[in-house]
Amino acid sequence: MSPFSLFAGGMPMAALANALSQASGKLVTDKTGLAGTFDAELIYTPEESPFHGPPPPDLPPDFRLPFDPNGPSLADALREQWGLKLESKKELVDVYVIDRLERPTEN
Repeated sequence: MSPFSLFAGGMPMAALANALSQASGKLVTDKTGLAGTFDAELIYTPEESPFHGPPPPDLPPDFRLPFDPNGPSLADALREQWGLKLESKKELVDVYVIDRLERPTEN
């Protein structure tokens, strides 16, 4: 996985959802019901990129961006390349809160 692509071999859909969580910065859960493992490649343009639109004209001619600034967003790439759709929902999730942390005592 890189900041603008995801390559997976033999991964269950739950692991792909976890990778999408990392890529999007949001919790992604697998609700597809698809079983088995998958080989997948996903190329997308990050939402927060140094350039919005074409790169500045003062870059050297041989400069290459690590992504296509006009490429698909993560959601569009999922729909176009994998046939999957991200849906935004509010759901209850378990959260663990650490109130206090102490060093262990010697026995």
